[in-house]
Amino acid sequence: VRLEDALTDQWSRQWSDPVLYDYYAQIQATGCSAMELERSVVYSWGIPRIVDSPDNIGIPPYRTVRWRPGNPTMQPLNTQETAPPPATGFAVPNTGVVAIGDGTPSASVRLDNTTALTVRQDYHRLVSITANVLANCGPLNGSDSMGEDLGGMMEPLRSMVIRFQNSGYKRPYRGNYRVRFSFQPPPTCRPFLDAGETAQYSSGEATFNYTLGPLAPVNPNPVALPGAGAGAIQTAP
Repeated sequence: VRLEDALTDQWSRQWSDPVLYDYYAQIQATGCSAMELERSVVYSWGIPRIVDSPDNIGIPPYRTVRWRPGNPTMQPLNTQETAPPPATGFAVPNTGVVAIGDGTPSASVRLDNTTALTVRQDYHRLVSITANVLANCGPLNGSDSMGEDLGGMMEPLRSMVIRFQNSGYKRPYRGNYRVRFSFQPPPTCRPFLDAGETAQYSSGEATFNYTLGPLAPVNPNPVALPGAGAGAIQTAP
């Protein structure tokens, strides 16, 4: 079973993905900074250097869900568990206990999701990267107070920098978050049959309701790039 953050929540779709990770992708595309998000630390002549590969969690981070140590001991699956009815549903209450309930025997597990911790780390790293972007490809304004052309930053990077600077860090919003479970059937165990075959996964999702964060913005497009007709950027309280 493979666990992943589905990234279908409002916090990811409205804030972290566009404001942080689309922005980072644009920085990489323009070459305005050699600085990278921290996924690994490599050493060159004894000097540590932060790099974004090899990357075992993804950009945006989604391979961030783990089974919590101390889960109930796993027992052999019975017939109902190996062939559940089609309407199997998942629900995760605030405690993080996954309950499977549709007439089949219930099962409880606990999961740890570190997406928010990684996003916070990436945000602070992007603050430093942004300073480097401004030094290499700035300024944001194409002319000074005297009207002299300073060779301003090109779009859309300029608007993405402004949006990032105006946004500030956002805590995860209240609402529903999903964890995706991907299931791979066991091999056939017959000689030569599995060689070269592509693994087929089936999947299901568990939903949990997070109640401790700020309310999500009411504006349906809270992270519109600044510019003519874009309006004010709406932020969560």
